[in-house]
Amino acid sequence: MTEVNVMASVALGAVLGLSRPMVVSLIGAGGKTTLLYRLGRELAAAGKAVLLTTTTHMYHPSPGEADEVVLAGRASDLAGAVAGKLRAGRCLFLAREREGEKVVGLAPAMVDRLAAAWPEVYVLVEADGAARRPCKGYAPHEPAVPRTTALLVGIAGLDALGQPLTSVWVHRPEMVAAVTGLAPGARLAPEDLALTLAVGLRRGMAVLSRGRAVAWLNKVNRGRLAGARRAARALLAEAFVEKVVLGAAAAKEAVHEVWAGDTGPCGVAGIVLAAGTSSRMAGQKLLLPLGNKSVLEHVVDLALGLPLAPVIVVLGHQAEALVAVLGRRPVVLAKNPAYAQGQSTSVRAALAALPSGVRAAVFFLGDQPLIRAQVVETLLKTYQETGAPAVYPTYIGRRGNPVLFDRRAFTALAGCQGDEGGRTLLAGGLAGAVAVPVDDPGILLDIDTAADYERARQWWAGGSREDVGEG
Repeated sequence: MTEVNVMASVALGAVLGLSRPMVVSLIGAGGKTTLLYRLGRELAAAGKAVLLTTTTHMYHPSPGEADEVVLAGRASDLAGAVAGKLRAGRCLFLAREREGEKVVGLAPAMVDRLAAAWPEVYVLVEADGAARRPCKGYAPHEPAVPRTTALLVGIAGLDALGQPLTSVWVHRPEMVAAVTGLAPGARLAPEDLALTLAVGLRRGMAVLSRGRAVAWLNKVNRGRLAGARRAARALLAEAFVEKVVLGAAAAKEAVHEVWAGDTGPCGVAGIVLAAGTSSRMAGQKLLLPLGNKSVLEHVVDLALGLPLAPVIVVLGHQAEALVAVLGRRPVVLAKNPAYAQGQSTSVRAALAALPSGVRAAVFFLGDQPLIRAQVVETLLKTYQETGAPAVYPTYIGRRGNPVLFDRRAFTALAGCQGDEGGRTLLAGGLAGAVAVPVDDPGILLDIDTAADYERARQWWAGGSREDVGEG
């Protein structure tokens, strides 16, 4: 099972599936060139013959980025200029000519001919330009992908997250606005970054005779990890995206997490129970504002920022209003028409929506917006270490939420009745369940009454968590 935060050192070629020589085209923004050179050096160090090139304009390689730079001049001279220089263990950079700080690349069809002439060579192509911005919109002629590309890697720089849609951060912002519907100057959300990158990948895939697509979300760090995970889910909703790599091409450890299929890197799903009737409050409590989001948005965004996939939101009472507030968040919606019969019906609806590959699920209550991400990370780590049938947090000796249940407990969960969910199993002494003490009173506070909501509002206004957690 993959570690929650950072993977152990791993070869990029293995992550990208480069088991044989092929044409690899890199498109997008925010790290193409860095990844191109790193992958080229790694393959050469493994004894492979590597040819680096571009189908656009890119900066001339710096010393050490390639073993040799060959500028061939005319297109007809390209093959001859490289003859005898492509050998195992060497990384060669090929372009037509130099223009100032940049080089002029090859036509995509020429790359196809060179790849056909040298089937034993890994051909890595920078097939897009982004004016050194971390995000880009695509002009009609982009990307310039060779038809024989076997792997298309789309890259987006996570430093664009939360930044305004302007030319400072985005190459061709007007084209990104047309795709996302964002107004000029609006902040880029993870789903915006994913949608923009998917446009480029879709265009590139349309050119290929055959091939596969991988997304690389670049410049991951601790502060950007939650947004990267949201973007990864959105990208995997595109059927043609094989996997999404969360990484940092310039860092010592380039790969943090790899997302593929309908489960996340740790095989654990997230379930948000949000179907209740809010019977002790006037109106839908999950829509109440807390800071700049609603109560439900806080809970869903917590789940989306963790290595959980899929994230399933179970809806019932006032479902349409809740769907509207969730917007484009990459969640699976599960409707529970029997929600008035209690929480157990929502648990069954969630279990029915889980994909077969899920090993466990973390159950969140939609009215608990004050839980810290570290609590869930601790539950996941404990589950990885113990394989327990259930893992739950405690604060000052009191059991709280969320609770992680292993697949072995799903049948028993589905058998719960009325307004009881996992509490029934835990209270009955589920054999092997593990309690994890945490320093977070937020695990105890659910918003059932106006007084609960006022305590939550006080915390968001600057009150202490200890105050919020009492009562």
